[in-house]
Amino acid sequence: MTFEGYAGKHTPMQHQKDGVWMITQQMGGILDHIVGSGKSLLMSLAANKMKKMGLIKKPIILGLKANAEDLATAYKDSFPLAKVLYPQAKDFTPENRKAFFAKIANNDWDAIVMTHDQFGMIEQSKDIQQEIIGQEI
Repeated sequence: MTFEGYAGKHTPMQHQKDGVWMITQQMGGILDHIVGSGKSLLMSLAANKMKKMGLIKKPIILGLKANAEDLATAYKDSFPLAKVLYPQAKDFTPENRKAFFAKIANNDWDAIVMTHDQFGMIEQSKDIQQEIIGQEI
């Protein structure tokens, strides 16, 4: 498996390539690897591969507050020419939120990296909300 535009300092390991294959085949997935096994790189590779394959248009990688910045850095280090959007706290203040969402909608990002909390602030239509609640019930 090759990764167009990849300029990272580490050659992807077989378990990372396998993870990318699984994510592309299933259109997502859960990664349960030990600390230090290269999950951040795997997520970057998978998001980039899916975009290059035309499976997705704007990959969003979600992370915890503690590691979202590291995820964005890993993506930028792996694909230095990629357009990566990583919001700052000020982007989610009530007065800046709409402008930030417009930035997501109106630009062609290679990846958007956000925290779970930030993603939760994206307003959903009533239909989507009802679908999510129905699935939860």
